[in-house]
Amino acid sequence: MLKELGRYEEAVESYNRAIRLNRSHVHPYSSKASALEKLGQWEAALAAYQEALAVCEKALRAEPKSFFLRVSRADILKHVQRYDEAMAEYDLAQNVAPHPFMAVYCIFG
Repeated sequence: MLKELGRYEEAVESYNRAIRLNRSHVHPYSSKASALEKLGQWEAALAAYQEALAVCEKALRAEPKSFFLRVSRADILKHVQRYDEAMAEYDLAQNVAPHPFMAVYCIFG
């Protein structure tokens, strides 16, 4: 919510608190990276995206058929400009989508 309101510094702090509470959830890491991007803190954003990617990949080892994790990984890869890998990940996500309408997201990424 804070990020959507343009309160990026507060959002980063909020995401840091969420990460401290649950280090295995991907969303706070990638959202923190996005907020850092909005602040123009490119190196910190890249580091946060790399951290998000590591958390996501660890979670995927436990849940390789998770649509949410596949799409999250693809989105993160897109942000770090690893486009070929992102497209391959969207393809994997499309294959495990629980509903055809959700698979459409993977086409447009």
